[in-house]
Amino acid sequence: MINKKFILFQCCIPIKGINNGVIVDFQRKSIYKVSNQVIDILNEYKNKKLLNLFFDFRLNKDILKKYIRFFLNNELIIITENINNFPAIEPIYNKPYQLEIVTIEILELSSYSDSFFEKTLDKLGVKCLRLIIRKNIISNIEQILKYLNYSKVQSITLFLEYEKGLESIIKKIKRQNPRLASIIFYNFKTKVKIIKNDLIYFDPLPLEKVLYKGIQGSNDFSLNLNIYIESLSHNVGFNKTLFIDSFGNIKKHILDEENYGNISNEFDIEDALKNESIISFWNITKDKIQTCKDCEFRHICTDNRIPFKKNEDKYYSHSESCNYNPYINKWLEKS
Repeated sequence: MINKKFILFQCCIPIKGINNGVIVDFQRKSIYKVSNQVIDILNEYKNKKLLNLFFDFRLNKDILKKYIRFFLNNELIIITENINNFPAIEPIYNKPYQLEIVTIEILELSSYSDSFFEKTLDKLGVKCLRLIIRKNIISNIEQILKYLNYSKVQSITLFLEYEKGLESIIKKIKRQNPRLASIIFYNFKTKVKIIKNDLIYFDPLPLEKVLYKGIQGSNDFSLNLNIYIESLSHNVGFNKTLFIDSFGNIKKHILDEENYGNISNEFDIEDALKNESIISFWNITKDKIQTCKDCEFRHICTDNRIPFKKNEDKYYSHSESCNYNPYINKWLEKS
């Protein structure tokens, strides 16, 4: 075995942070914490024989054997005579549709044409529709769901301001509409509660913070290889997303002060998707954001806090800190 070479399984990808790193097994949905030095060794010696590794670290053979045993026991590495039989996965990002998620604010349904819901969303390739129903007008919800009867939209999320007595009505609508994936009541005045069976969430935060919330814990990480590949060149929280306000104005997000057209004009939507300001916003990777760039979890993170940058800054920032601190490798205690 000493004359063989070793290489990580294709689905096992190392990510370095400022202090420590991780190896993510995307097939088995597991994360292994390792030092950055171990990742450096894996990268440096992946095309060399184990003999070279043991020779260079001959003073630390016992430690080296423990690491190799750990990697083999967890099936993270392959030891083979020909590593060319195990080519690395090409990190090619490819999503054929123009948009993935559209968040729409509804006050007066008359601001939107029937064809927008029945045709335009499908034409754009929207998979997930997020509906903010202002004033909790139930008839607006029911009418939009009728428009979407034959739509290719796969899932719908409703955002409603908490109102006593509304829950039972919404639960009935949800049972009749399988694509209605989840309902989120914001401005709920007590602590967060979740009705798991119905995927109904009650959140004390205002809408803006509910929409663009940071990760709360390790359960929010996405151990999905496609997400990892997307994160290398895009911000997975905002890539291929748009926000449309209650007047039909096209924006990057709910706090965006700029308008990029109005959905009443189909050409405005097409122009918005080519607008450099929107495209560059989609491409703000975690490597371009302060603190995130130093985090070992940045390529599996679903954090969607809005990044911003002052003219003189090199990196983008977030207005609120994350629950994970990569400089001490600890989660913040929840109050």
